[in-house]
Amino acid sequence: LGRVTEIHLSGGCWWTPAPGHPPLRRDTHDGAVPEELFSLLSLALSRCPLVEWVILEQLDQSLSTPSAQNRFREDFLKLKTTVGPVS
Repeated sequence: LGRVTEIHLSGGCWWTPAPGHPPLRRDTHDGAVPEELFSLLSLALSRCPLVEWVILEQLDQSLSTPSAQNRFREDFLKLKTTVGPVS
């Protein structure tokens, strides 16, 4: 953890690999960031002192509606609050 310098944050979707298997969360960059990831980001930042970059990722084609665009803005503002001031 002391060597981590970059964290990527994105949304995704649930996927079931085969019938009878439990669903998996996929990092597909096509949706809003799950709320619990912001708590995990805070934890990661407290344990990764060399982080220089936190990148919010979402595919442009998933931002085609006003509600998706607003949600992305909300995610960005949460990210900005979580990361804190940039020095």
